[in-house]
Amino acid sequence: MNSPWRELGLPGPSDTETIKRAYAQRLKEVHPEEDPEGFQALHRAYQMARRMATDRRNRRPMPVFQEPEGRSEPQETPTESEGQDGSALEDQEEPPEHAGPEELDFSALEDQAEEDESQSEDWDFEELLEEEEPEDRPPPEELPHQAEEYETVWGYHRKKRGVDKIMLLIAALLMLLVVGRLALPEVLNSLEKNTYPRTILQQMEEDWGVEIVSSPNNDKREELRYLYWLEDNPEIRFQAIYRGGRDMEAGQLGYDTNYPNVRLFWRLRDFAAQWPAYSLSFNVEQTDHEGEGASGGSPPSLFVFQMPMHGGEDFVQALGDELEAVSQESWYQKQMPEFRVYLVYRDSIIINYNSTTATEPCTGETLLLQYEEQSSLALLHSILYYDGVVYKDFPDADGSEVVRSGQATFGDDDYWMMVCWDRDGSGHSIDYLLRKDLTALYCQPSLYPGYLSDLAPAETVTLEDGTPVTVYRLPE
Repeated sequence: MNSPWRELGLPGPSDTETIKRAYAQRLKEVHPEEDPEGFQALHRAYQMARRMATDRRNRRPMPVFQEPEGRSEPQETPTESEGQDGSALEDQEEPPEHAGPEELDFSALEDQAEEDESQSEDWDFEELLEEEEPEDRPPPEELPHQAEEYETVWGYHRKKRGVDKIMLLIAALLMLLVVGRLALPEVLNSLEKNTYPRTILQQMEEDWGVEIVSSPNNDKREELRYLYWLEDNPEIRFQAIYRGGRDMEAGQLGYDTNYPNVRLFWRLRDFAAQWPAYSLSFNVEQTDHEGEGASGGSPPSLFVFQMPMHGGEDFVQALGDELEAVSQESWYQKQMPEFRVYLVYRDSIIINYNSTTATEPCTGETLLLQYEEQSSLALLHSILYYDGVVYKDFPDADGSEVVRSGQATFGDDDYWMMVCWDRDGSGHSIDYLLRKDLTALYCQPSLYPGYLSDLAPAETVTLEDGTPVTVYRLPE
């Protein structure tokens, strides 16, 4: 093979620093991927040159040859042109060992380099240039005052490096593994939560037969309550809460929704718009926590219609018919909305219809019958509390309550009757009787042994339509 120094581009034996610089320069010219054989030859030359330089410095210094005394100057050798026979040269003995560097035998070093090379199939070319050469460091026994700075690794002495790169890599991987196991459930839960709005949308479209749009803010919500609206009417907005465990055979939709309540809300709003004389009010609309939309996806559940003193029969009939028609809708049949409808005169309730407690379907006929039976009692209740008649008997009107109501007959006259008593347990109780012709109201203590004729006129109350009602009490 060529001289290792010649392969490295050096004129002859050099120190390790010069060899390393030459090797680094040659690596720029001989790339292992483009010329693998050339790179292997270069690397073998580098290993041999470095080993020879180390041996020469630490263990086997180059011998110094001296000329023997009395040795005569060499005679000129005749050239072939002078006719000298070259056969004598062929028979001449081999020159001594120290003949010249170009004739040194590098086979042993080459074999050693090939053996070192065969121990590894993968080359870390950056490490060959960057890492500190362990053989260049003297063993600890030669430098006892520096022994604590060195360590022996795989038979080589090198300066202590602290934690090796491989240990750092293992530690980093272990840290990632620990952190990953701790964070993985939260990450998976977050990813799963992001799928809930789409899952609910698909299920609701299948269940309710409508096309639905999911709010863009659904993916940002912390709670599992999401906002949707109808594609053909974005004002109709509703909410759904993810429950999971969808099982249609068991009646489990996998979510809870107020969609039927929203549909009812819009039906009653449209109905009320056709009867402006009967104003509709309802409990305050609740929006979702992002405050989106007109109805906010959380509609009211209490609807209050204000009734006049007389003449509300046609409206009551129409309202009953509307509620009956609504109850036939597919969304109502699938999930009955929970709601209440109040018909009131001033502050007094005439009809209280509750969808969850009603024992029979609401129709125009049934609603009208209740109205005819209860409207006069509501009028009596309004006179007592709205016009303030009850305050004369119960200074703390909030402490009194109606315990019984209905109809009564005294003599030849029919009355609407209410019985109020004191909540504080004093036993104070008053019977209020309103003549059905609305001419007189009698305020008689309960269990009074006398007669209504014992009562005297005390004041006059004027009704909404201008009718005067005389109030009778026991004389003071």
